[in-house]
Amino acid sequence: LNEALSISPNPATNYLTIEKTFDESTLLVYNPLGKEILKQHISAKQNKITLDVSTWNRGIYFVQIETEGNIITQKIIKE
Repeated sequence: LNEALSISPNPATNYLTIEKTFDESTLLVYNPLGKEILKQHISAKQNKITLDVSTWNRGIYFVQIETEGNIITQKIIKE
């Protein structure tokens, strides 16, 4: 499923684009301390999501997608 998910640019400064090719899912973002900072439902029709990360602190974040019993986690860097 990792090839069904694309996150760019990485590192990100202002915006992060998430592209997916699977059905509806839940997007979660965790800060470096493991605290959930974003939770968003993504419908099956939404193939591309843009997040404004300009207000996030610099550092490493974890983007997690939960879909149909599968969990995909990718590390991103906010500059």
